[in-house]
Amino acid sequence: MSHRFGFRGRGKGFTLVELLLVLAVLGLVFGLALPAISGGLRKAREARCASNLKQLGVAWMRFATDHDGRLPSIGWKNVAANWPNPGIREYVGLPSTSGSDPWQRETCFTCPVLQADPKTSTQEAFWRTYSVSKYASENYAAPSDAYKRYLNRIQRPSLFAVAMDGGYDPSRPANDRYTQSVSNDDAGKYLPQIQSPHQGFTHVLFGDGHVGKVNREQIDDKVQPSGNSSVFWRDP
Repeated sequence: MSHRFGFRGRGKGFTLVELLLVLAVLGLVFGLALPAISGGLRKAREARCASNLKQLGVAWMRFATDHDGRLPSIGWKNVAANWPNPGIREYVGLPSTSGSDPWQRETCFTCPVLQADPKTSTQEAFWRTYSVSKYASENYAAPSDAYKRYLNRIQRPSLFAVAMDGGYDPSRPANDRYTQSVSNDDAGKYLPQIQSPHQGFTHVLFGDGHVGKVNREQIDDKVQPSGNSSVFWRDP
């Protein structure tokens, strides 16, 4: 006895074999399309990450312009009037309220790739995923020439790192796993924390405002013997 599927009175319907064949073809097409869709989504997230860092770079420079060339602290998500840790919050269009509010989390301070990464993501959205290079800032509580302090002290801005995909520390609170700053002071501690979520590359904001991809080996190679500091980290 033949089984047919169709609406009564509309003539010949589909046989069970034909229906299964159609479903098999649709499954095959979906399987072939899925990698392309996933790749497109990943590229869109990477592009947004680079755009976020460029926006932060513009805000970093605007802060310096408004403060006679003086750089903000590593607390970028703070408002400029937050003493002694002024930030660039209002320069990226965020309201002057607490960064802990959930609706303020997925902003230009977070990389969409890291937000979605199952290896590092948590139940809560992160406050930030970018870390500031410690030397591209000012320590207002204890000013020191170990920091650049002023924009005009950066000698080779196109090679000097300002911020990057952050330092991940699983011991920190669930919504604050990424450190405010990173440096090459302690290579064994800080450098392994820096994430490389873009197919093995880290997005880095440089002192001239451009964003580049730096691979893991390049970041690790930035550590130099004492007295021969790297341009990437120290811009001697």
